[in-house]
Amino acid sequence: MQFLRQGTVAVINFGPFLDKADGLALITGAVTSIDHATTGIMLSKNGGTLAVREQGANFVASVYDAHGFYKVSLSAIDTGTLGRLRVIHTEPTTYLAVWQDFMVVPANVWDSMFGTDKLDVAVVEQANIDFGALQKASITAAVPTAGGIADGVWDEALSGHVAAGTTGKRLSDLVATGAGAITWTYTLTNSVTGLPIADADVWVTTDIGGTNVIASGKTNASGVVTFYLDAGTVYVWRQKSGFDFVNPDAEVVS
Repeated sequence: MQFLRQGTVAVINFGPFLDKADGLALITGAVTSIDHATTGIMLSKNGGTLAVREQGANFVASVYDAHGFYKVSLSAIDTGTLGRLRVIHTEPTTYLAVWQDFMVVPANVWDSMFGTDKLDVAVVEQANIDFGALQKASITAAVPTAGGIADGVWDEALSGHVAAGTTGKRLSDLVATGAGAITWTYTLTNSVTGLPIADADVWVTTDIGGTNVIASGKTNASGVVTFYLDAGTVYVWRQKSGFDFVNPDAEVVS
């Protein structure tokens, strides 16, 4: 499925048009049929009823390209509805039915995927998250007992984990910085000056989409933050006012 930018003129290669008799011969003279004001190309916007594409001031005539394909212009109105867009044309007496499916996405998503823009993050959505409840649930689920810490979180003897250097850590620290068996440090520096970046928010996910957060923290004066993770590939995300990071940073914990 191809992507289209919402509310933007798009020229698509529509076809191939094949003769109904043998399904092989290319149809090169279908422009009049394609552009017909009432029976030409029809659109279904996100599952809506099929309707002929825009015929107003923004209409641009189709032209034959090659190999049975036609260059067809979809107007900003045609691409104005988010979601699935089916483009279809039929003339049973002459050629086989032709259709294509597209996905209309917001301009910011398109520009982030195919341009130099970056996805917007709506801070207002954070107002809908009960962070207190999440923290309470995490603490309750993670550590009901000392044995639960050793066997359920680190899958090792409690004494073994203490020997690894976590003596004296508060439970909230362990939850925030991860619950893995490996002490793993991440250093954040300025790519231009090489100087450490302090007080930056850093969090770790198991997926490149950034949905499954397993640890978070802030860099110290040396630009270093320490996490407790399990071995494997993780994705590190960075954020600080005044800096523009390319997220995520894929790292291997070992």
